[in-house]
Amino acid sequence: NMALIDTLLSKLGVTSVDQLTPEERETYRTWSDALRGRKLTDDDVSRFLEAQIEDCMVKLTTVKLNDREDIFLKAKLDLVRQIKNFLDSPKIEQEVITRQIESQLQ
Repeated sequence: NMALIDTLLSKLGVTSVDQLTPEERETYRTWSDALRGRKLTDDDVSRFLEAQIEDCMVKLTTVKLNDREDIFLKAKLDLVRQIKNFLDSPKIEQEVITRQIESQLQ
């Protein structure tokens, strides 16, 4: 996949990434990451879910919705919150156990 970017750079007469402007280098990095198959981290997923929750909350509180849209957004919000809670559960368990152990040490 990287050969595709290299072919494009060659066609443009670019022989080294150092010849690119900072903005072009950022685009190159983004494209390279995408073509290599960037792996999602827990933080990436968490940020995505938080953005989805925020989007639902904004729409539910600021946009005039018909009944169908209202039900859909509430269901989506509930599902996204459940997924977020599930993904956060190991961290929450760790915090609870840490507090329990620390209380025994006092």
